[in-house]
Amino acid sequence: MKKGILVVRGKALEPPYVMRQEADRIFVNDKEVYPLPEIEKPKERALFKAVPEVPEFQVPAKIQKVLEDFQTSWASGIIRDVDNLIKDASGIIRSEDFIKDASGIIRDADDFIQDYQEEKHTLKHVLKSKDIPFVETEKYNDVLIPVENEWGVVALFNEAERIKVAAEIDMERPVPFKYQYKDAAKFKEYIETGLKEGDMVIMDDDQMEFIPHEYLNEVANEIPGFSAMSTEEQAESLTEQLPLDLTREPVRKIKSAAIFFPHLSWQREVVGRHSRYPFSLAISLKSKGYRVWLLLNKRVTLKEWARLLGMGQKLNLRAIYNQGHGNRNTIFVGEPNLKKNWYYFNDQFVYKHAKLHNAIVHIHSCLTLADNRLATAFLRKGACTYGAWRTTTSANPAYCDKCDGIFWRPLLSGATTGTACRALNTFDSMFRCRGNKNCKLP
Repeated sequence: MKKGILVVRGKALEPPYVMRQEADRIFVNDKEVYPLPEIEKPKERALFKAVPEVPEFQVPAKIQKVLEDFQTSWASGIIRDVDNLIKDASGIIRSEDFIKDASGIIRDADDFIQDYQEEKHTLKHVLKSKDIPFVETEKYNDVLIPVENEWGVVALFNEAERIKVAAEIDMERPVPFKYQYKDAAKFKEYIETGLKEGDMVIMDDDQMEFIPHEYLNEVANEIPGFSAMSTEEQAESLTEQLPLDLTREPVRKIKSAAIFFPHLSWQREVVGRHSRYPFSLAISLKSKGYRVWLLLNKRVTLKEWARLLGMGQKLNLRAIYNQGHGNRNTIFVGEPNLKKNWYYFNDQFVYKHAKLHNAIVHIHSCLTLADNRLATAFLRKGACTYGAWRTTTSANPAYCDKCDGIFWRPLLSGATTGTACRALNTFDSMFRCRGNKNCKLP
């Protein structure tokens, strides 16, 4: 390919590509491509032509209704208590500007509603009254509802404690603040690099795909009259040919990577900007000949995790990188909401779905190496190295980018996972690795 192809929400842009930056906004041929929009209902473009079936992940109607009613009631300050859900379960009553609990203690209503511990205790009363099993996590006191043995719902998420942890870590190991216009400039650089190298970049709602020119050339050579086509026709032809049929053996040699960034919108709202390293890593891996799938926000679903883990061997999936929230033996995904009440999965999910071969797995999430359950599951299902945090870590985008760059840069230069793990452990001693220390990115 002599020129790259950029497809934005199903429409191929015609070269020459004129890129410009206005503050923190990026335009290509007058079409805005950055910042990435928040999309409540992203249109789903299938990552693959055909895939083996994976189960549906449906929350039972009873659990769904109880959580929705509780959230509605709490968000109203219990002025509206749906079906007396909170009153019947915990005895809490709202009276003008005050809250009275079952013991008769009176509290200021605003203070009560904003107190995470009060919300947690109230929700636990509600769940017990409805015979819905739940667990409370050790560090953050999140409330999780198991739906199946391997997955469930984050019924309550302790955002305030995570912000506090980030502030403490930032004081201990400060990193330079990054401005949004600099993030935009970097994003522009990533896209320009790919197009100059003749690659294809596909931007859809909450997902991006980076396809190296070496792979495109092989596909283009099999399309009659490809060189005489317009850019739009080339993009349409490639779009038809590029999706893989994973019910069959791959017909081309491939190496690939999956990058999950489920809490981009949460990070942007709470911290003021989001991490840039997921995009940086995608471009770097693409430059090494990897086909890269980058899933964001609500496109990070249990189903996509199951699909990609299950097709790890067929895809030669050699790099798996997740930046998002987690807890002991739990990884939070991006569905069904942008900023709360996500689903989660645990080690049993990995045992059930994963079929990997020598994959390097980097889970940038709190406490995902607090014990060895997730690490053992990934390693037993074919991962080569598993790296994660033994305790909490900062959600500050600058800190996340610093850590992830320290880990991945040596690997991109041909070093072993042992070298990468030692480098990050030197900066943040709570990061550790399990598995083979001699793994490399092919």
